[in-house]
Amino acid sequence: MKATQTYCFAVLFLFCSFSISTAAVTGDCVNCHTMHNSQDGSAVAHSGIGAGWNGGEISGGDSTASQGNLLVAGCVGCHSNVGSDTIVTIGTTKVPIVYNQAEPSLPLAGGNFYWVEASGDAYGHNVAGISSADGAFAGKPPGTLAFNPGEGLLCSPCHFDLSVPQGTGWTWGTNNGGCEACHVPRHHANGDNPVVGQAEGWYRFLGSAMYRASNNEMVTPTGVVGIEDDDWEQTVSAADHNVYQGAVGYAGAGAGGGIVDGAIGQICIGCHGQFHHSYAGTANTGSGMMDASGAWIRHPADVLIPGTGEYADFNTYDPLTPVGVLNVSAGDANFQAIDNSRNVVNCISCHRAHGSPNPDMLRWDYNNCQTGTANVECGCFSCHTAKDQ
Repeated sequence: MKATQTYCFAVLFLFCSFSISTAAVTGDCVNCHTMHNSQDGSAVAHSGIGAGWNGGEISGGDSTASQGNLLVAGCVGCHSNVGSDTIVTIGTTKVPIVYNQAEPSLPLAGGNFYWVEASGDAYGHNVAGISSADGAFAGKPPGTLAFNPGEGLLCSPCHFDLSVPQGTGWTWGTNNGGCEACHVPRHHANGDNPVVGQAEGWYRFLGSAMYRASNNEMVTPTGVVGIEDDDWEQTVSAADHNVYQGAVGYAGAGAGGGIVDGAIGQICIGCHGQFHHSYAGTANTGSGMMDASGAWIRHPADVLIPGTGEYADFNTYDPLTPVGVLNVSAGDANFQAIDNSRNVVNCISCHRAHGSPNPDMLRWDYNNCQTGTANVECGCFSCHTAKDQ
């Protein structure tokens, strides 16, 4: 999401609107902000658990809690809906919904937190304001790298437990966890590049959350790069989709390196480091994708997709299994042909970041993937094209 900003004074607040670029924030200021939290004798702002869009207004949750920047809701409230629609339109403002209290009709690219609440911890990320900590992992996500005793507190909770309420005090400062453990929102970023970067607030606001927490700055020096689909993939096809920057390797990335390649997988590595390529040179000691002999011990991530053998017939982009692109440029928008010199498999090729109706937040039902049986709804067969024959 990116926007160009038209500035206004408070006296003109009710009449101010924002100009837009593709998939940008737009509309009247009052769609997102309130001057006095009062309209016709009722509160305007609503936040916390239960807050969300209900028709043309936000309701539920807590109507008296303070809100930064005079917002009518926090991240969860603004991007929640009591109904099943996954884009809420208020005037000319379009709001992507990532948490529906009813089963979502057309989930967006990142999925939906509905299923972690409806089906259990295995079906989505546990995020503050939506769900409590995952009962199976004691506050540490699967694939967490081993730290010395106490060392992990330096990076908690952003890299450990997204369910810790925002504003919790830690030894290093105040928690900007929950949604802001991954996203650093800059709704008024004024860039208009087709490949979203720092000027646009980074791809889907996926900036360096640890930099944000440490420096209390919204303009982070590193973040994810990509091309944003204009309806957040509510409609999606091989010719209508997001474009995600990928990278190859990641040896040492994340160990203080942050999002050095603009790749979406580097957001994931902060919590799930062991599931990636060699991390800080420790792949041969049980971390990463290979053991000391070079054998795969985990599914490859952040690697180029081969163009031979069983992969030879994977030559057209499949929105069920989105692949990353090295060094994304404007010409990559809605690309359809697979390029084995540039396309990589990454975390979101298999998983939806917010949640899905399938265990492990998978994009498809893994239990229905049977070798020797054709099944276009099994994403495994998108790359492994000979396995269903």
